[in-house]
Amino acid sequence: MSLELELEDWLTAAETQSDVPNLFFVSGAQGIGKSTALNAIAAKANGKILTLGLDDFYLTLADRDRLAKDVHPHFKIRGAPFKEWRQITTRPEIIVLEGWLMGVAPNTQSLQDEPLNAIERADCDGIWRRYQETQLSTSYTALWDRADAFCHIDAPGFSAVLKWRLEQERFNCGQPDKPLTPERIKWVEEFILFYERLTKRMLNNERRPGCTIHVDVNRRVLR
Repeated sequence: MSLELELEDWLTAAETQSDVPNLFFVSGAQGIGKSTALNAIAAKANGKILTLGLDDFYLTLADRDRLAKDVHPHFKIRGAPFKEWRQITTRPEIIVLEGWLMGVAPNTQSLQDEPLNAIERADCDGIWRRYQETQLSTSYTALWDRADAFCHIDAPGFSAVLKWRLEQERFNCGQPDKPLTPERIKWVEEFILFYERLTKRMLNNERRPGCTIHVDVNRRVLR
């Protein structure tokens, strides 16, 4: 079964009758295909399902600059929010918010662990990691509490993320059939390291409970 059909079945099973829209959160590593599948589902739902990406709610460039200056330079590295906002005229029955790390759990004990990669080693005082754990323990915990249900799309491992993210970058550059420049490949390789620890935490099931869909390196649903 395809990822689209798996997610569609989950949404149908998880939906409950309510005076307000059901709020469902979907997680999945970068490039795993969650946005494509959910957008296809919403397109044929006649306004019943509204899909949003956590990408839509990133801080502005000015806000990220301030965070980088006040807390740690690593916080400047983040995607920008989209400029164009959709307008809806009818209330959906289901709102789906999807993102790489939806439902990830805080783990302050991990602050004692050795750095995983060059990005973490550059955070020599641990300021960046401590701030992340504080946010996961407060603001993000409050956000996760609002969900009616979670669905996690699991990659076979972190190594698959680089393959998918490189494919995604070719599309982002408008050249899906052309190889990326060595400089762009290096940028992607470094970019995913910012999220290595939390991605692996998700794959280790340190997250809010919910439905799990496993896919292989080619994004085929396994079970």
